[in-house]
Amino acid sequence: AEKNGLVLQMDLLVVEKVCQFIAHNNPKESLGLEYLSVNLSAAEFMNTQMPKQMTELLNQYQIDPNFIVFEITETVATVSYDIVSACMQEYRTRGFRFALDDFGTGYANLSQVVSLPFSIVKIDRSLLFGSIIVLEDLLHMFNRLGLTNIIEGVETIEQAELIRDMEIDYIQGYLYANPLDEDLFYKFIKHHN
Repeated sequence: AEKNGLVLQMDLLVVEKVCQFIAHNNPKESLGLEYLSVNLSAAEFMNTQMPKQMTELLNQYQIDPNFIVFEITETVATVSYDIVSACMQEYRTRGFRFALDDFGTGYANLSQVVSLPFSIVKIDRSLLFGSIIVLEDLLHMFNRLGLTNIIEGVETIEQAELIRDMEIDYIQGYLYANPLDEDLFYKFIKHHN
């Protein structure tokens, strides 16, 4: 899709599907959700028109941009720092929020990553298998920076118990649910939330 120039249309299509879900189900009220997150491609940050197009799309569905969190990977966040930073700032002025996805998988300069306007850091599961001291210190640092943290990839009860007493805001992984289609997601959240 990126090679053929279709990835921006795909990003818009995915966000429109999310908008339709929000407009149809009102998940903030009906499910008690704080936000929904959407992964964005790297190409998203090379097109200066996308923040405007995303804003127009959300306005069309009367959705508060603060309810949408865009996830970008650590690699994207550091490849073209100046361009990504400027694009993220434009989105932020329009009310959108960002999550740093898969933190710990790349070779990011930590000072660059924490200087970008992220609200959430999603810590890659690979850090579960490394030094617990490093993981605890990262969680402590992110908390001190006022960033919400999420541990990704928790698949076993043993992993959940290992991190239970750490400064974790949220846990994500197959232990709790596999990826679900829209209807099953709604039913799952309605039952468990």
